[in-house]
Amino acid sequence: MRSAPWLLLVACLLPRTADAQYPPAESTATVRQLHATMIKPASEVIFNVGREAPGTIETWFAIYTAAVTLTRSGNLLMTVSPPGDRAKWITLSRQLGAAGRAARSTAEARHLGRLIRTSDRLVIVCETCHARYRKQEPQE
Repeated sequence: MRSAPWLLLVACLLPRTADAQYPPAESTATVRQLHATMIKPASEVIFNVGREAPGTIETWFAIYTAAVTLTRSGNLLMTVSPPGDRAKWITLSRQLGAAGRAARSTAEARHLGRLIRTSDRLVIVCETCHARYRKQEPQE
């Protein structure tokens, strides 16, 4: 029974030691690169639901994959917030992730009506972010 306090001490310290070995993840891509390679293509897959309803398993899987990409993109965007406006940037990044999670669960359920509403929600998130930040970047 003498080892119980020792094990408790080790158990409490291990998570801190493990966290110290791995610094927080940093994005190596710029916001423009994330948008061009991940966010825009994935969001277009979900936006296209308004034009043509998914009719095959492959189409639903493509929507699911795009939703996962949007969720991860929201997390990556949080690592590259603009100076001086971090709080709003984080809020919008989280909203993108939430829209991605909603689209993912909707694709899993194959519920077209909810997917269309989720697509509308994604449009609002995207437009809000673009209105605030896109004009600050030089256009290509």
